[in-house]
Amino acid sequence: MKDVKWLVIPLALILGAGLAFAQPDTQAQARISAMDTNGDGKVSRDEYMANCKLGDCAKQFDQLDTNHDGFLTSEEMEIKQTEPTEKEKEAARKFQELIKSKLQQKP
Repeated sequence: MKDVKWLVIPLALILGAGLAFAQPDTQAQARISAMDTNGDGKVSRDEYMANCKLGDCAKQFDQLDTNHDGFLTSEEMEIKQTEPTEKEKEAARKFQELIKSKLQQKP
């Protein structure tokens, strides 16, 4: 019985990792579906601009449209899992310190 447990645990970890890697594609497809008003399976610049609420939307679209065809696909919308830059790490650290100090100030 112990031998089976040692086989099941690594198998569960492998399957879990597979699901974790599959999730961003599902999330990307959900974002495409939410913005794709004409149902062609991709997002045009106009569809993106109509749904974008934060930042420089035109610049965001241009950065996401890696093949420069004027449309975003789920592959282009997929969130890339990359290591944060030092600047991003520092910003996150400062934000955490700010939140912590605000929480400590509450009576």
